[in-house]
Amino acid sequence: AVIAAAKAADEAAKAKKIFDPLHWREDFTLWKDQPQLVTPEGLSLGKPHTLFEIRAQQAGLRDLEKQRLLAERYGIMGVADDIARNSIKLNDPIKIKTNKGIEVEFKNPVGTIIKWTEQAPKDIDMIIEANLKSGNKGKILEGETAQIVQDAGVLEGTSLKLETPTKMPVGDIDILASSGTNKYIIEVKESVGAIRSSQIDKLTNPLHPNFFNHEGRQIIYYLENPIANGPEQLAKLKLLEEKGVRIISSPEELRGLFQP
Repeated sequence: AVIAAAKAADEAAKAKKIFDPLHWREDFTLWKDQPQLVTPEGLSLGKPHTLFEIRAQQAGLRDLEKQRLLAERYGIMGVADDIARNSIKLNDPIKIKTNKGIEVEFKNPVGTIIKWTEQAPKDIDMIIEANLKSGNKGKILEGETAQIVQDAGVLEGTSLKLETPTKMPVGDIDILASSGTNKYIIEVKESVGAIRSSQIDKLTNPLHPNFFNHEGRQIIYYLENPIANGPEQLAKLKLLEEKGVRIISSPEELRGLFQP
């Protein structure tokens, strides 16, 4: 009985060490050919969740992301909260002048490098005009919204495409705006149903592999129709609220955002 108790105490100590962010090791491994998750200390944590396995392999993740994913897998929310509160520092972007314009390169906290090209005023004018003439209701709304922001004198970019150095698409930004010390990313949607949860995470969660809000800008969702139809859409609105995202649904309210 004494031996069994000592063994149980030893296993508990190992588990505590493993789940403590201060003791995570780079050689944490997910054994591809085994049906269970095994730590460097040899402690089996059971069969990995499929999503965890896919994302860990896909992103080539560093310690912070491994901690977060494992916290999600086992419901250890304190670990995830500690990471969010204490461990995240956003890197300053690198700007390079190219024949296409100023290229911006940002390395997010997980280590993913994301690139885009800054837009000159003439580029912005051309993009807005193209969106307004596109025939696509979503693009037309994006163009109209960008025009409102441009008329307020605070538009920095619109329809920005983001990608990795290998040209893999990461996401897009509908509108970049800056008013005094306030900086915004504005996503434009016709309805609640058009909101993508994955996009919200890329904008608000620094530990998402494709996080690209490098300045920690305030996120605004401009919804032409903010009425939720059904529990799924209500859940999307609740997610926006939980993430600190502001919803605006009229041109007047949008203009008011930029007034002193």
